[in-house]
Amino acid sequence: MFRLTDAGQINCYFTFCNDDPGQDADYSTGVPGTFQSNIVLSDYNNQPVTIDRQTGLTWKYCASGQNSAVCSASNDSYTQSDAVTYCDNLNQMNAGLGYAGIRGWRLPEIEELMTLSTHKTPSTAYIDLTEFPFGDGEFWSNTANISNTAEAWGFDFTYGSNNSANKSSRNMFVRCVSGGTMPVRSFSDFNNGTVKDNLTGLVWQKCSAGQTWSTASSLCNIGSITSHNFVSALVTCRNLNLAGRTWRLPNVHELRSLLDFSLTTSAKINWTFFPNTPAVSQYATSNSIPGSQIFRVNFTDAVIGTTNLSTSNYVRCVSDDL
Repeated sequence: MFRLTDAGQINCYFTFCNDDPGQDADYSTGVPGTFQSNIVLSDYNNQPVTIDRQTGLTWKYCASGQNSAVCSASNDSYTQSDAVTYCDNLNQMNAGLGYAGIRGWRLPEIEELMTLSTHKTPSTAYIDLTEFPFGDGEFWSNTANISNTAEAWGFDFTYGSNNSANKSSRNMFVRCVSGGTMPVRSFSDFNNGTVKDNLTGLVWQKCSAGQTWSTASSLCNIGSITSHNFVSALVTCRNLNLAGRTWRLPNVHELRSLLDFSLTTSAKINWTFFPNTPAVSQYATSNSIPGSQIFRVNFTDAVIGTTNLSTSNYVRCVSDDL
């Protein structure tokens, strides 16, 4: 099982968490980030790496253009095709042994890149700058936008959001990775209105809030989907009576794990297990930030962004595996 890392938020939007329970800071879900940073392997001075013990991935400690153990100099930005070449060229270093004596360097997929994000210090950056110095800014992934193959996905660690940009005309920073690819996702339908993500162990509400599941109609086509502001979303999940479980509003790491960037459907989520997810699909998360904003995931265009606390969004609740 691939345990999601905790989103890392430690403060509630409201002064006291118990004013509106169910915010991300109320829970310690997932596992803490488990990075070993600035590791210099023998015989490879000034070629540091960071190892993620949770995913097994090895990252280049410094971003493109930086060097040495302190990541001196500023980041260099590239088009996406040049970013692919930059990472591939790391494999030719050290007489073909690879940067830091490691082969298999490549541009990360968007799901891999997003595993580096944290919401612990949103006023600074959505990445731990101790583990990844000067890691704020936009970074390319290798994942093409299936709806527009002239574009590819990137992640902006300054704002904690992803975006799709033209591969040839847009420049972003680069952080290369080595290691196996992310496990293939799979789901199990418990036939009681809940679905388990076998990769993360999380159990999800099959239907969106407002829709009803029944044995006679398991396609979530009874009732009408409802939208909720932030406080109402927290209450909706907290009060959900389904399958004898305790429910909560998912944090942004959890909700975005349902995004499927390979789909061409109107909603970038597995419709077999989450049927009747609307084509216009903006769902709230439990993560808030200063400025009366919360994070939400848009399953229409696979974009993670922010919106006002008062904005109404759809809701899909989550429960921890028992």
